[in-house]
Amino acid sequence: MGSFVYDTVTADGLPIAVCGICETKAEAEICNALNRLRDTVFGSYRSAFTIDYRLGELIREILAEYADSISFFGASVGIENAECPTGGVFGAVGEETESAEEGIKYEKGFMTGTRPGKIAFAAGTSDKRAAELFGRAESRQDYIELYEFLKKDGCEFIIITDGSGEEACGMAADRNGIVFLSETRYMACEKKDYFGYKRIGIMGGTFDPIHNGHLIAAETVREQLGLDKVIFIPTGKTSYKTGRASESHRYRMACAATESNGYFCVSSIETAKKDIAYTVDTVAELKMLCDDDAELYFIIGADVLEDITGWKGFDRLSSMCAFAAVTRPGYNKSGFLAMGKLREYGADVRFVEAPSVDISSSNIRKAVREGRSVRYLLPESVEDFIRIHGLYRGKAEQGGIDSILKGLA
Repeated sequence: MGSFVYDTVTADGLPIAVCGICETKAEAEICNALNRLRDTVFGSYRSAFTIDYRLGELIREILAEYADSISFFGASVGIENAECPTGGVFGAVGEETESAEEGIKYEKGFMTGTRPGKIAFAAGTSDKRAAELFGRAESRQDYIELYEFLKKDGCEFIIITDGSGEEACGMAADRNGIVFLSETRYMACEKKDYFGYKRIGIMGGTFDPIHNGHLIAAETVREQLGLDKVIFIPTGKTSYKTGRASESHRYRMACAATESNGYFCVSSIETAKKDIAYTVDTVAELKMLCDDDAELYFIIGADVLEDITGWKGFDRLSSMCAFAAVTRPGYNKSGFLAMGKLREYGADVRFVEAPSVDISSSNIRKAVREGRSVRYLLPESVEDFIRIHGLYRGKAEQGGIDSILKGLA
């Protein structure tokens, strides 16, 4: 048996997540079928009964042809103005969902439990600790505690929590991952164009993980150059070796890190691509999404300037944007040897002095792997994401380029 977690936003803007325990061979087909949710209008329902009924019927209709392959499924939808905490259903595809029943039972070799308005789960375990954690789960942290316990147990499982209502914390999880409807909603609001902004910063990097050094540098450049917006662009597939996290995880961490700053936003322009993405092509695409007179500033560490003329299409890149080169206090700009070569290309370089912060993504990954604290090195939301998803706990890394931003990564 296998499992899946799927999340998206409906055509009328509602975040929705689905998880299930199923035959391994059917996972990809099931997730592909769920793509229909993107074109579906969920509707404006507010009462618990109508939200759950609509959600259950919608998912059962989409998954009907896979009923024999799915043992259990759960689904959650986020409706903020619901009359009470609700928006979650759990059960089997060919049967009535159990969103209104409360209790623990054993069926099909799984422990299952439902608590209306809160949480439901199915797990291939008989450990009473799972039932205890489930029985007292009242908050996001409690749900995560159950998730982490089941993941450590090593059993196949799914967890779904209700996503509608003011205090609801919608999530869907299996042993391979967890998604929160709040994340799904935020990512669905990703800016698709930048018209109206006249001075725009572009900060690319692997962000594996994004940390406070990245954020401090971006905010310093934004303030000193008077930028209207800074776009963080996690790299997608590259021609060099990156760290440990997937494109999706790195994108989600960047979103979590920048959400509180209205001047910052995150773009999936590279992580969404299947092929290798080059900076010159990314900047060209972004220019088409901006006003003709918008000024673009590509933010880099000053050390990168030594090698930047060797980047693919640098002559074209330098004609499309200026470069905001972040330096540390005391950096000798007058003795910078590469300036002559950069001037030959007509490159516009603006040096921006930022506070000296000795943080690197590679050291953060090493600290996590060794069980050491990373507090204050990165936003709490990113630290929480790394812990929940179990990132960077594998073997030691073997060399490779850590980031496009030398000295900032």
